[in-house]
Amino acid sequence: MQKDANSTSLSLKQENSHTDSQSPKRSTQVTRQERNTEFSRVFHGKGRGPWSEDQATSRQTTHGHNNVVTDYEIEKIFKQPRTRPISQRQLAFEVKGIYAGLLIVENKCIEVISAQNALGDGANTKFNNEQWQALISWRRTLLYEYHDFFLATQHPSSSPAMRRLASKYAMPARMWHCLPASLEHMLTFIYLAYAMMALLYETVPAFKYTWIECLGDLARYRMAIEDDNVGDYEVWTEVSRGWYSKASDKAPTIGRLYHHQAILARPNAFQQLFYYGKSLCVTTPFLPTRDSIQTLFGPIMFEQRTTSIQHLFVLINAILFTGKMPERFESVLQDFTKTLDIHIRSTHRFQEQGYYIGITAFQQAKGINEPFGQAAAITEAETSNTTPASQEDAIKFAMATHAVIFKRTGDPNVLSYVLTTLVFMRYVIFFPEIEYLARRFPWNLASSLLYKIIDFPHSSKGADYRPLPEDYAMRGLPWADWYFPNDWFSNDKTEDEEKGLEAAAMEHERKIRILALAYQITRDSRYLRYDKDARQFIIPESGVEIKPDDTMRIDIILSN
Repeated sequence: MQKDANSTSLSLKQENSHTDSQSPKRSTQVTRQERNTEFSRVFHGKGRGPWSEDQATSRQTTHGHNNVVTDYEIEKIFKQPRTRPISQRQLAFEVKGIYAGLLIVENKCIEVISAQNALGDGANTKFNNEQWQALISWRRTLLYEYHDFFLATQHPSSSPAMRRLASKYAMPARMWHCLPASLEHMLTFIYLAYAMMALLYETVPAFKYTWIECLGDLARYRMAIEDDNVGDYEVWTEVSRGWYSKASDKAPTIGRLYHHQAILARPNAFQQLFYYGKSLCVTTPFLPTRDSIQTLFGPIMFEQRTTSIQHLFVLINAILFTGKMPERFESVLQDFTKTLDIHIRSTHRFQEQGYYIGITAFQQAKGINEPFGQAAAITEAETSNTTPASQEDAIKFAMATHAVIFKRTGDPNVLSYVLTTLVFMRYVIFFPEIEYLARRFPWNLASSLLYKIIDFPHSSKGADYRPLPEDYAMRGLPWADWYFPNDWFSNDKTEDEEKGLEAAAMEHERKIRILALAYQITRDSRYLRYDKDARQFIIPESGVEIKPDDTMRIDIILSN
């Protein structure tokens, strides 16, 4: 084994001495030079190109003092190079050659790493700088081979069967396997891989979603290994956040993407907890989040005393999620509700924090690990004996939060919270297994808040509506998807960094939506009724059960 290790090390050193001039080449019948010659022949034809020596000479010849070119010479000029379409046979030949070379380089990388791993963790088994450079040279060549493969198989002239080759052989996943672990060489490889992913993002759109997530991962890795430069750390954080935002826009029900965004949200505890919760509650949850979230909960749970609203919010969710220290729940809940009211009065950022708090509270009350609308959902009779946290305590937390915020009638700072709450309640009333949440909701406080909103001028004609910040937060959650029309986000031109920004017109739009939601709840449930004479929402004595319909979609609301 030691002999093999030495031979591997020697091989790496020898290869490193000519990594640039003689990078690893395929030992197949089709070399890169031959492929380039073939491509040149296929795309440009034989000969020296559009300008022959005679043409070049005549082009430089002057006629008289005005340097006029004759009509004969003009006719001889080619307006564009001659090209010939590549045939299916030629393209198949090219792809086979690329794949053969790719396998050779891929196997060489695997061989080097496997030989090194087989030696164990001793001091003599670590790569030195020359070995790292040689390995990166192989990796660089491998990335180039992958790039050639993707370009060839996704060529406009390729057949459907050829286009499917990349998926059939799991090429994107194979390319994304095993990155080096040394800091300096990791940086080198990250920059190289990031440039290649960006190139693939531009040139191979068939796998655009894969490239977007890879770019987000690479930027996150670059952020994670930055220890010295705070500026670089923040730049790469924003870059990674932007790519993950693009990815979640294309796949809003994939929990893995929200888990990664939670990591990038530090130190914003409201946002971080929201993303962790969302990654568990979407249609395709990311279960490792249950472990990752402990890095947020752990330090908070062992603090002796805290008065920060963020820390109290995280602490109460930690108690509910883990089921630990239940004896502290009541005291922490009291501290949270007292601090919350003061916090809302003293901050201008509660519009954003409001929907983070609201959505997290809903998910805790329903059961953060339970899917919505399924028979396995928790019933009211079961709420007193649920693990990992007491469901009754979770409901108490949600209702106490509702009580504090819905008492703030006339405060525009709480409108985002009110809007997301009514979207949730409008969903809940149609599912008997979770309707107990509607029965516990403080409808009397909601009717008082609605009374303050109802008199505002609410003409929506000519308004240019676009998604609100809370729309992006609710997107992908099972209880909110019914609320959005199919093209609500597809026509949106908002840049990623602007999605969370507040605009003056948003208060007006939120009020319209809140009233429309409230009015639909009066028609579809027994919890609210609208008195036309008094022009206010009241609590009815009885009601009827009504099945859900599509009358509360945003496009219908805003067109009324």
